[in-house]
Amino acid sequence: MKLVVAALSTLFLAALGAYWSGLRVNTTHSLPVGFYLDIDAPVERGSIVLACPPAGLATSAAQERGYIGSSIGCPDNTQRLIKRVVGETGDLVSPTEDGLTINGQLIPNSKLIQADSEGRSLPVFFTRPTVLSPGQVLLMGDTAISFDSRYFGPVERYQIRAVLRPLWTW
Repeated sequence: MKLVVAALSTLFLAALGAYWSGLRVNTTHSLPVGFYLDIDAPVERGSIVLACPPAGLATSAAQERGYIGSSIGCPDNTQRLIKRVVGETGDLVSPTEDGLTINGQLIPNSKLIQADSEGRSLPVFFTRPTVLSPGQVLLMGDTAISFDSRYFGPVERYQIRAVLRPLWTW
């Protein structure tokens, strides 16, 4: 029994050390599954970021439905998300039948999904063309099934916790 406790304690301390050194694990399908590392880099279009989703009905529903988990990392105890920055302050985000466009360019995999796998309707944030306000960014996953800004809207830059670099993904 002592050996099991010692082994579990060692694993816990190793995991805690990895976390404090900036190692992050993505287990979702929004971006490639794998290990990511916090880096000292500016938040800009194309950056992969660790961010808190905005508080609101869409995020609350996502948590209740199990799309995202709970964590102490965000003010409303929602799980931090790993997403890609696809839009920045001043960009025009427009909904179309094919998905969202930014300044007239279609974002890949951005077509809105009307319902989840259990038939529950999904929120729609962008119902008309919207210009991102100062300090706002648009976050998207690389896959069509990502829970991202299509559903919860833009994110304020202060909600971004880190810029990440893929370390080992599959």
